[in-house]
Amino acid sequence: LFCVFFFFFFFFQAEDGIRDAQESRGLGDVYKRQVSTQSTWAPLLASYIRSKQENPDEWVVVSPDLGSVTRARNFAGRLNCSLAIIDKRRQKANVCEVMNLIGDVEGKKIVMVDDMIDTAGTLCNAAKAVIEKGKAKEVYAAATHAILSGPAVERLKEAPIKEVIVTNTIHIPEENKLDKMTILSVAPLFAEAIERIYEEKPVSPMFK
Repeated sequence: LFCVFFFFFFFFQAEDGIRDAQESRGLGDVYKRQVSTQSTWAPLLASYIRSKQENPDEWVVVSPDLGSVTRARNFAGRLNCSLAIIDKRRQKANVCEVMNLIGDVEGKKIVMVDDMIDTAGTLCNAAKAVIEKGKAKEVYAAATHAILSGPAVERLKEAPIKEVIVTNTIHIPEENKLDKMTILSVAPLFAEAIERIYEEKPVSPMFK
């Protein structure tokens, strides 16, 4: 378990280049930089969504709040589709009120994208907004980390979300797994990263 956490820490700092081979002394000589969570796992999530796309014009990526706009914009670029934004006001911790929908989602298939699903309040309120106010056709939720604390599972069950797509960066207990949940494995990315570092190849091309 310690080895897994050690690699997880190291992986997110791996650089896209290796120092000169003559100065190399194993993994300790890898020149490091921070790689954000979204840039790391976005290709995995986007690849799955693209497998469902027949026409990108039928899809819209929606940012569930203003803080996720940059992430959603980058994700929309990967899917070659348009972007919409939920403008909301948070009244107190873990409780939010959807105020406005910016963008056209009528009749569209929606991807709500975020870095994690914690209590799922923001996500589920946003899903309701695009269905009820925006007249969207269906909603998919895509997130890297499935924390699923508190009422998250019940909220997701009741929300108008067709599919919840997450990765297995965090262990998901059986009782938190939903019939409409798809869990993508990050193991192939870890394996490729290890191989690239071992062979002194750049890591960053994996995430483009």
